[in-house]
Parts: sequence; structure tokens; C-alpha cells
Amino acid sequence: MRFVVIAFVLLIFHSTCISQTQTPTQYIRMNQMGFLPYAPKIAAIVDANAHVFEIVNAKKQVVYKGTLSKAKEWSQSGEKIQIADFSTFTKPGMYTIRIPNVAESYEFSISNTAFYNVNNAIIKAFYLNRASIEILPQYAGTYARKAGHWDTSVIVLPSAAGPKRKEGDVISCPKGWYDAGDYNKYIVNSGVTVGTLLLAYENYAAYFDTLTWNIPESSNNIPDILDEIKWNTDWMLTMQDPDDGGVYNKTTDANFCGMIMPHEASVSKRYVVAKGTSASLNFAAVMALSYRIFKPFDAAYAQRCLHAAIQAWNWAELHPNIPFQNPTQDGDYPRITTGGYGDKTFSDEKSWAAAELLIATKQAQPYASCVDLNTNYGIPVWFNVGSMALYSLFNHKQDVAQWIDTAKVTERILEQALKLHQYQENENAYKVPVVDFSWGSNGVLANQGVLFLYAYKITKQYNYLNAALASYDYILGRNATEYSFITGYGFKSTQNVHHRPSEGDNIPGSVPGFVAGGPNGGTKRDCFGNYSSFAAKAYYDATCSYTTNEVAINWQAPLVYLAHGIIAEYSTIISNSTSTLAYSPYSELTFARTETSKEIPIFSETPFTISSAESWIRVTPSSGNNSQNIRVETTEPNALEQTRKGTITLSTADGHKQTITVYQKGNAKNFRVEAESFIRMHGVQTEQTTDDGGGLNVGWINNDDSMVFSIDISQTGTYKLNYRVSSYDNIGTLVLKHNNIEYSRIDINPTGGWQIWNTVSDTAYFTEGIYEVTWYAEKGGFNWNYVDFTFVSSEKQDK
Repeated sequence: MRFVVIAFVLLIFHSTCISQTQTPTQYIRMNQMGFLPYAPKIAAIVDANAHVFEIVNAKKQVVYKGTLSKAKEWSQSGEKIQIADFSTFTKPGMYTIRIPNVAESYEFSISNTAFYNVNNAIIKAFYLNRASIEILPQYAGTYARKAGHWDTSVIVLPSAAGPKRKEGDVISCPKGWYDAGDYNKYIVNSGVTVGTLLLAYENYAAYFDTLTWNIPESSNNIPDILDEIKWNTDWMLTMQDPDDGGVYNKTTDANFCGMIMPHEASVSKRYVVAKGTSASLNFAAVMALSYRIFKPFDAAYAQRCLHAAIQAWNWAELHPNIPFQNPTQDGDYPRITTGGYGDKTFSDEKSWAAAELLIATKQAQPYASCVDLNTNYGIPVWFNVGSMALYSLFNHKQDVAQWIDTAKVTERILEQALKLHQYQENENAYKVPVVDFSWGSNGVLANQGVLFLYAYKITKQYNYLNAALASYDYILGRNATEYSFITGYGFKSTQNVHHRPSEGDNIPGSVPGFVAGGPNGGTKRDCFGNYSSFAAKAYYDATCSYTTNEVAINWQAPLVYLAHGIIAEYSTIISNSTSTLAYSPYSELTFARTETSKEIPIFSETPFTISSAESWIRVTPSSGNNSQNIRVETTEPNALEQTRKGTITLSTADGHKQTITVYQKGNAKNFRVEAESFIRMHGVQTEQTTDDGGGLNVGWINNDDSMVFSIDISQTGTYKLNYRVSSYDNIGTLVLKHNNIEYSRIDINPTGGWQIWNTVSDTAYFTEGIYEVTWYAEKGGFNWNYVDFTFVSSEKQDK
């Protein structure tokens, strides 16, 4: 490890010793590790019906008083939420939040090092999950364990046989990380995992170069994060058939073993299983990316990675559609029943691999034409990695500009980030950007956090950095379950993850630093009877709950990126500020047509002034000497149809200036209602959409499900409603009502796929006003992305 300035030894997990029965988390949900001094500080107050809150120091003195926001119902949790915002309280120390006559929180810190221990534990978890190595006490403390799965005698199954390697051959595939709660190693899931970690280093190399968390390689000349990544890429390289370049899908047991330790499970035979298109393209992308990251440290290793990437790409070109499925029994060879990662769509992997090879080789052919910028791939997940191409292309936009439309790359990233951020600001009662309660929802949220960090990197708008921080706040406790989802970190943290070493080591609790999968609103066939009917609460801290409480490397990796990226960006902001700090963590404000007032925090250790040149913007107070909230008001309505734009300027005596952009929406006659922007709902869920524009769509719509929205009709008249919908093979019916009066009704015919979209039109007449309307699924079985309102006439027209 070069330039070592920080050392970290994980001996015991960090947990405040307080009973986890009846706790203040029932009413006060917050980041349980604390807050950074010059960043937003928000807690969610649940079902309290209170008006004020207090910040209390260790001496039981009230040091800050604030007013709670108006309660907002969140249909995903069945709760009424008020927000306690104490962002402008910046003094480091230990504090509690008190809601008079209701509850007082556990103690939390305000400190620049509030996340230091948990961030190191999150990345240390990869070391603790290594295969083929003894985990020693000097690196793991209590969590030391014997080595398991040396994987030096792995059998080639018939499905994996190649030009020279035959069924029954024995090969060596050591190292790598255990994938999740099991002891198998999968190429497809390693793809998005390693890719995310490598991009974390590429974007924050100077930051990671200074960190170490006490692993066996910490004394070498390579950053610890790259040492850890190399443990897995070393294994991945063994998974390539040297004769044809194809890549095996996994190193695996025949079946999942019991909840035992690695060395106890190592008696089972191990196998490599079938080559596949997805495995080979994921491998090609990771190895091409590894080439450019490892080249400054080990040129020979980097060249080996690039050669392997090209060989895997060539194999995939010859075998463009080889999906994976577990092989059945074949003679004396067993049926394989472990995880499949059976992706059947390969355009996303091909786009990512092409992008990485284009950057690595600087050769337009054959790669540039295979990069797909037209499809919206959404947040990266193991079966949909297309957005990984966008991330790398943005990082190297100057190198690829002669072949790639880099403006479109940036546009694709920002359009996804903007929609998610708008949902956080306007729709989510917890003020967090969580919209997806599918399996592994915490991994989805962490990947959204990575997206926000990219949006901040592109725009330098603090709102996106705040959204990334809010994502981390959610995982560490600002959520409807009351839990911090990081094992061992927080005053009510996940303790019983579905993870064999955690269950088999006979140590109370779980191995620290792992993120649990999180709430899952879908069908769950484990731990029957222990789940809430509310999607945001559908989580169970028990080993049996593999659907909500398993761990997985592809969820862990974006959390590493998010947690460390936040600190890297925050540290840069503070270090780049003048010696006397003054800045707002908000880069822009948006006012609805009828909205007139907002507050924003100013962090300051020096006198400042704040003003606007626009007559329609008023700022009070116009100056200050320390951290405080500033009120921004619109003094007159916007008579235009389009949104108008103004600015606020924050200035200090030494010449520091910050510009905050203010938008005020106008009397728009034409507008869009995003399906996920409901204020209440019954039964539905959201998911990533591949429709044009990206973002989310509403799905899992059954008969009698409903969604409630607020819509602003600025002019009386007839409107054309263009619904964007899809259906696999059902005929659905969607009805728009207000006060039980029907305004619109459409039938949705099958489109042939859940992400194959069609537009269905209707007309409706409205008088001017702000409506709370309900869209009701008379017949379900369809997806809904949005509806566009287009003004047709001031007259009422027949349908």
C-alpha cells in the first residue's frame, strides 16, 4: 500500500449496547452513524403528531430547536412522516434528537469522521468473504476462520468441455469471493461487482490511495482496494478456456450446502459449468477495465487482462446467443442446482464490453459500432449492465469523442438521475430516493447513489450529492424498518443475515460490514408469516429470510462506491473552500406554480451576503455571520406557460461566490404525470423502465389497485391524455376519477412484453385548479410509465 496514512483493524463490530426491543427508532428514523458537519442532517419522525424538535448535547442541554414539517403519508409504509431538518447545526459532538413528550433518540455524532468505521467495514467485508485463504486473527480479530475451497481440483462438467478440455478434466480455479450467502463463485455477478469497484477507484484514486483497512497485502505498493479487486480478478482469469477464449459461468458445488463454515463445506466436489455469452461479455468488460486500472501498478498483469478480454470478446462474437441454465444430471455427473444468473438478453453486456475495449485499445473497429446509446438500460444490476458503459465513456469522453456521441452519454446519465432526484424531493415522505422494493432493494438504492455521484461529477450541483447522501442515510437507518442495514453498525442494526459464515461461526450476530438485501415487496416463500404487507417494511432480520436478508457482492460493491464517494466529494468541497467557509448544499430550487416559499441552509464560518437580481425573488435575511436557514420567496406568480429561471448569489468578503439557480413553474397547459409520482397507492410497485426517457414505471398492477396523484390544471378546457403502457398478454383497464366522477377510461391491449411500450389516447375535460385524482385499475396485468396531458381546446369536446 502506497502513501499509507490511515490504519484500520477490525476486531469487534461497532454497536451501541442498548436493548433492541422497544426503542426510540419507533418514532425517530435517522442515519444511526451520525452526520457530517457541513452536510444535510435530516431525521424522519414517524406517527408522532408533533410540532417541534430539539437537539440535546451530552450535558442534556438544548442546543438547537426546530419546527417539524407538515406530516406526509407514505403509502409504501402506512406511516405519517414529519421531517426534522437541523442541517445548519454544525458543531461537532455527541447529541440526541428529542421530540418533547414523545421520544428521544439514541446518541449520534456530528463529525467529519462519522462514517469512518462503517465505511472501512463495508469494504473490509470483501476480505472477510474471500475463498481459498485462511482469514487470520491479525486481520479479522474475532472473525478469523480456517481456509475453505482451495479450488485447485475443479472438475470440468460436460457442459463446459471445449476444444481441448474434456469432461472430467481437473483444473485449478482458486481465489475469488464467495458470491452471497453461499460458497459459490459466479462470473456474471462478478462482472457488475468488479466493474463498480474499479470505477470507484478510477473516479477517486487520490482518495483511495491514502486508505488502508489492514489486509494481508496492505504493505505492498498497490492501493488496498486494488489488492482486494485482484483477489477476484485472479480467479476470473482462471475461468477462461485458454483454447477458445470462452468463459465458464461459475465455480460451484452441485447443491447449496448447509449453514456451515467454509472449511467444513470444502469436502464437496467443485465444478466449472458451461460457457455462456453473458459470462464471456461480462468477463471481457471487466478485464478491459482492469487493463487500464492496473497498468500503472503491474503492466504485465494489465496486458494479460487485455489479452483475455479480447479473447472473450471474440468468443462471444462467434457465440452471440448462448444463455445459461443449470445442467441436468449427465451420467455420473450431478445435476447442478446452485444459482444460475441466467441472463437471456446480451445487448447490455455487449455494449459495456465494447465500450471498455474501445477505451482500452483506441481501436474503433469492431467496438465503436457495438456501443448502444439509444437504449435506456437503467440502474446497473447483474442482468442489465448497459449503464456501466455510460460511466466509463463519460470518464474517458475526450479519448472516445471521435467515435462516440459523448453529449448523449452525459444526457443518458443525467436524465435518469433527474427523475430519481425529483421523486426524492417531491414524492417520498422520508426524503430519500427509494422507489424500488424488489429483491435486493438496498443494492438498487446503492446503485442509484452511484448514479447521483456521477450526476454530481457532471454538473457539480450539490442537490445530486445530497441525494447520494440521502441514499446512504436510508441504508443506515432513515427508513421504515427502523434498521441500519449494515451488519453490526448502528444502534439497531441487522444481526442475522443469510450468510453461511455468519451462521456457522457460533458468534452472536453476523460478520460485520455486510449490507442486507432489504425490503422486498414481491412474493416471498421463506419465513412465512413474518413480513409486513407494506413494501417498505417487508423485511425480516432472520437467517431464513434469503429474500430480504441475504448478502451479495453485487449489492456490497455499489455501497462501497457510494459510502467512500460521498466522503471523497465532501472532503474535496471542504478543502477547496476558503479558510472561512460559506456555502449552501443546494445548487438549485424549484417552485411549483402555486408555491411561494422555501428554506435552504447556509453553512458559514464567516460573514456573507445573499441576494438576487430578479424582482420576483426575495431572500431573507440578506446577510449573516454563521450557519443558518435562509428563506427564499417568490413575490409574484409566473404568468408565462414555461418555467422561468433566476439566480441567487452567495458572497463572502474574500471573493468567494456561489450561484443557486431558482426555477418557478408557469401556467403550463401541457405537462406529464409520471406514474411513479403518486402521493398514495394501493398494491402497486415501481421498477426500472427501458422506455424512452428512462427512470421508473409502475408495475405489479392487479385488479382494483389504485394510485392517487396531485395534478395542476392551469387552464380550463379539453385535454388529450396519451398514456404510455405495456402488457405482456393481458387486457387491462385504467380509469381516472375525481370525487367518484369518471374523467378518463382506457383499455390496454397486449404489447408482447412488460417493457414493450405503446401509447393509448383518451380525452378529458377539466376546469382550472389543483386536483387530487385517482387512477384505478379496473382490470390489472399491465405496466404504466406516464401520461401526457396536451391542451386541445377551451371548449368541452365529446370523446
